[in-house]
Amino acid sequence: VGCKLACTFCETGKMGLLRQLSVAEIVGQVVIGRSLGKPIRNIVFMGMGEPLDNLDTLIATLKVLKYVLRDELKTKPELINQDPYGQ
Repeated sequence: VGCKLACTFCETGKMGLLRQLSVAEIVGQVVIGRSLGKPIRNIVFMGMGEPLDNLDTLIATLKVLKYVLRDELKTKPELINQDPYGQ
């Protein structure tokens, strides 16, 4: 939660880095989104922090999404992306 990069254009950067999200929290967001009844076609890791600063968790989350939830999500692995900070 938050971000250590402090980009001048970003409100999240002003709060600093409070903590990183866990795999369960990130996957939970996807599961809740899926429960709203519409298919999830794309997943982009971005916003409120730099995903690459939480790389181990990002990789573990990608594995869960690709291998565990693959059939439920109906999302092609190539439609799961990471957007670098400042973009």
